[in-house]
Amino acid sequence: MSGGFWGRWGKHAGRGAALLGLLSFTFGVAARANAPGVELDTGTQRLSLGGQWAYLTDASRRLTLEDVRQIDRSGSFQAASGATASLGAGEVAYWLRLRLTNQGALSNQWILEFPYTLLGAIDVYLVYPDGRVSEQHGGGRRPFNHRGLPHRTPNFLLPIAADQTVELYVRLETAGIVFAEATLWRPAAFHEYAENEQMAVGLLLGLLAAFCLYALANALVARDRGYLYCALWVMSLALSGMALYGVSAQYLWPEHPELNEVAVPLFAGVAGLVFVALAREALQIDHAKPLLNLIGRGLLLAFALEIVLVSVSTVAAGNLSLLLLPAAIVYMMVAAALRVREGMSSANWFQLASFALLVGNFLLLAMLLGFWPIHAVAAAGPVLGSAVGALLIAVGLADHGRRSLLQRLAQLRREKESIEEEIRQRATDLRETIESLESANRGLRKSNLVDPLTGIRNRRYFDERLEAEWDRALRGENWLAVILLDLDHFKRINDTFGHPAGDACLVSAAHAISDVIRRSGDRVTRFGGEEFAIVLPATDPFGAARIGESLRKTIAELEVSANGSWLRLTTSVGVAALRPKLGLRSEMLVELADQALYRAKQQGRNRMCVAAENFTPEAEVIEFPVLREAKDAAG
Repeated sequence: MSGGFWGRWGKHAGRGAALLGLLSFTFGVAARANAPGVELDTGTQRLSLGGQWAYLTDASRRLTLEDVRQIDRSGSFQAASGATASLGAGEVAYWLRLRLTNQGALSNQWILEFPYTLLGAIDVYLVYPDGRVSEQHGGGRRPFNHRGLPHRTPNFLLPIAADQTVELYVRLETAGIVFAEATLWRPAAFHEYAENEQMAVGLLLGLLAAFCLYALANALVARDRGYLYCALWVMSLALSGMALYGVSAQYLWPEHPELNEVAVPLFAGVAGLVFVALAREALQIDHAKPLLNLIGRGLLLAFALEIVLVSVSTVAAGNLSLLLLPAAIVYMMVAAALRVREGMSSANWFQLASFALLVGNFLLLAMLLGFWPIHAVAAAGPVLGSAVGALLIAVGLADHGRRSLLQRLAQLRREKESIEEEIRQRATDLRETIESLESANRGLRKSNLVDPLTGIRNRRYFDERLEAEWDRALRGENWLAVILLDLDHFKRINDTFGHPAGDACLVSAAHAISDVIRRSGDRVTRFGGEEFAIVLPATDPFGAARIGESLRKTIAELEVSANGSWLRLTTSVGVAALRPKLGLRSEMLVELADQALYRAKQQGRNRMCVAAENFTPEAEVIEFPVLREAKDAAG
């Protein structure tokens, strides 16, 4: 994916990155491409073709095979010297030419392999002596099934009969650096190589997966973000490496090769981002080193921009990651060195890890720039360096965790001894304090259940008593009643005569109610404000109604002295009674009484209303929805 300014920038950046490689290659170019071809015999099992090619640059990318053969006859091809042919970078095409002679070899089938998996488009043409042309098409931009054999690298089958000489033309086109490195295999040797490589790749991926699980487990158990970053870093490196070395194209998206060009810079950017976060976390840079902290934040921002840049130009993002990844490694190396000087012994491991990573990436960068021949070790440099680096970082995290744990244990040991000494000194005082607190708690609990103004029990006591009596009535299948009383027009009393007069009315009403309620099991409480509540165990609706009416009359006969005047009080009464059953709640009884009280107020106050089952005295019976729900639940 490329276009606009970023596409042009990526193209020029790629060309600039390969300039030194092109210069070193140019000085080794022969004047004409008349170098002898490659001879194959029975002893040939594997042959590197990197320095055997003659090449032609096709800047227009429009030359056909016939055009190229015509140019070849004019002697315009150039020959490469050395073991590697690094042709440069940019959106141009290159034609390679090589003469192959099969000198009586037993096999007439050969395999041409290009180890660089990201070569965009590869077109292979085999021209036989009789003029017949065999062509094949493959490369990183084409589906996996275009390859001669199912292998991670692009490969092509070359049928060459014994004692036959053919002309091999290869067209290479890609947006990045172009390598003309290729290997010619005999089938048996290639299959053996592929099997060994497949085993090595599987083992490596298995080790990476095991390492990620190990790091994640440590992150969860130790709650250490360093292990989490380490696991994410290795995971991102594995995904980037799988795309870079063709494993993803073979197993993950064989029908969508374009994803490879996105996956490499994307996961490389994520790996760099997490790596910087890992360095900051493991080396505790946030507060220790302000300058390093600022540089680290800048690198985090740069990697984030590189990840975003992938959506604009994969070439530009890839080139940017080639610059940022070494910078991140150097950042960890410098930070680790400074932390070692400050006495952080575990930082030595991070120094070694950053050195291993730097060497691995240097090998690949040197190969990409043409300073190092294409070799399996150089190509796998980042993978090997990352594997060693990840192992050393894990050891560093473990060492740091061990040292932190030992320090913490020593501190805890000192704290434990200090606490034990303090406990021994205060043991006697503590026992006396506990006894004092228990005594105070009993008194406090008793006072917490009494209303300070009226001297009767309060709402908290009512709730506890109601719950206890509900359970007792449920077990004995007895009646349970609740009476709610609300002094009428109490706000008018406060507003007219003042709050002291209102308090006197509350105290007088509480005493009058307590005089009426004589049974030991009945409990009078101040429910809140000017409202009182009474719990009546083993009391049916008729008994509760009689008590409620008696209370109403008693309050109506009450006279209270206030500011030289005598005040007459009235009250509205709500009565509720039922037999508790499974499925009902004690709150239902309070809700019924409250609704009966509300009805009494609606009908003019100074009256009583009852909500109960099968009750028909002179007082009004209220059949509210709550009561119907109670019946349904009980029935």
